[in-house]
Amino acid sequence: MKTALSLFFIGASLLIFFGYIAPSYEKVKELRTTFNQYDEALSKSKELQTLRDSLLSKYNTFSPTELARLSKMLPDSVDNVKLVLDIDNIAAQYGLRIRNVIIDTSDPKDKQTIAANTGPVGSVVVSFTIPASYPVFLQFLKNLEQSLRLVDITSVSFSTGTGELTEYKVALKTYWLR
Repeated sequence: MKTALSLFFIGASLLIFFGYIAPSYEKVKELRTTFNQYDEALSKSKELQTLRDSLLSKYNTFSPTELARLSKMLPDSVDNVKLVLDIDNIAAQYGLRIRNVIIDTSDPKDKQTIAANTGPVGSVVVSFTIPASYPVFLQFLKNLEQSLRLVDITSVSFSTGTGELTEYKVALKTYWLR
């Protein structure tokens, strides 16, 4: 009888172990892994919040004037009208007016980049003609170079105009944050 009772308890303990304890233990291991993942995500979240707060405090140290200058240098979006007006205002300082403005957002060199939409910076090519004398045109280019807006002059060509004026065709590339 002792042997039968012992075998019964061993069998019952095996059934309880394999039927209840082992599956429950596996669930506990899965939950512990999930808990560790959440705990790690929470730690990273706290690090990111600290970094965000640090960057925000640095951002708040900039004056509104500095922020406006930075925004003009590398704007958040391409504003074609504002860009053309800025260039025209620079030309107006010398009594000039830009004409035949063409805006091309698909620079052939950047077609793959545009198609992939990679990178934080986008670009646009603006071309225009401007009638001016050579010394005044050089002053216009120098002023354009010193403006806050980030531009690369990609080409300049010219043709003879009327009188002392030469008609210059300028193409420039400007950038914005995507």
